Amino acid sequence: MLDVNQIAMQDFTLKIGAATQTVTVSASSQMLESSTADLGAVVDERTVGNLPLNGRSFSALLTLTPGENPVNYSQNSGAGYGTGFGSPGIPGSTYVFPSTQGQWNRENLYYLDGIINTASFGSSYDVPPIIDAIQEFKLQSHEDQAEYGGVLGGVVNVVTKSGTNTYHGALWEYLRNNYFDARNPFTDFKNNTPAPPAPFRQNEYGADFGGPVRIPKIYNGKGRTFFFAAWEAWRYSKAVGLTYISPTADELNGDFTNASVVTSSGKPALLYNPFQTTRTAGAYTRPLLGNGYVIPTAMIDPNMQAYLKAYSDTPNFTPSVPGAPNTI
Repeated sequence: MLDVNQIAMQDFTLKIGAATQTVTVSASSQMLESSTADLGAVVDERTVGNLPLNGRSFSALLTLTPGENPVNYSQNSGAGYGTGFGSPGIPGSTYVFPSTQGQWNRENLYYLDGIINTASFGSSYDVPPIIDAIQEFKLQSHEDQAEYGGVLGGVVNVVTKSGTNTYHGALWEYLRNNYFDARNPFTDFKNNTPAPPAPFRQNEYGADFGGPVRIPKIYNGKGRTFFFAAWEAWRYSKAVGLTYISPTADELNGDFTNASVVTSSGKPALLYNPFQTTRTAGAYTRPLLGNGYVIPTAMIDPNMQAYLKAYSDTPNFTPSVPGAPNTI
């Protein structure tokens, strides 16, 4: 049996024998590649299907082959929604952008069933193959064939499954959920219980099916014509870790007595009347605005107040540390 994109030659001589003799030719190991000078290794179906993959991207398996180094420490450290420098996938999932035999990691070429699958901009693969649909793939280097003349790095050749003489199918789902995560003992306690983990949902699910092509009373493709189809989708959501100051209901009404922004004295900053500030002999005199913490109603623009009340977020977190800002 030949691996993907392998050319193998084996010379042997057969002598004429009796009709009752049986000649069996077998090989216990992969034969020497004597037709080309390329280097590479095949990653088979069992390895592709059994190894854990964050985001189910087969690119994480590329470094299993000799001569591959993951140099994706910045731009390509994770997948994203679009195809820019990375292949589409779940944000933050593992995406490997390897350097082949010391070459630039943007000099790789991707094939899918013999068709070029290389993104024109980021030199990554364009259409991500479904893990359960991959039969095997090979990462080749040191190419000296004319068909690979446009690449200096490696050639990733992916072959998908084909149907067999019997019908087979599969269903799968891989998930991550904050309900399965442990509580963080270093977070704020409430009722002597650590705070629960932030919301996180990640679901990857799909199905495949294959077998012989059959058209009742017209065609039976058993042993001749096969089909295989696969489908996969994902859903992803997580809590946004953004925090910022948001005005409270009292602050929207001009009362900053309990304002979260405090001075070095641990008290809210005093409010001064900008319309009554005077300058005498180089010094400024600034009278307090009301009692120093409350803006008089007459000085509040009702239009601006209505705008802020309509479009400002309502704080949903009260800081336990004095002086920490109200956040959302």
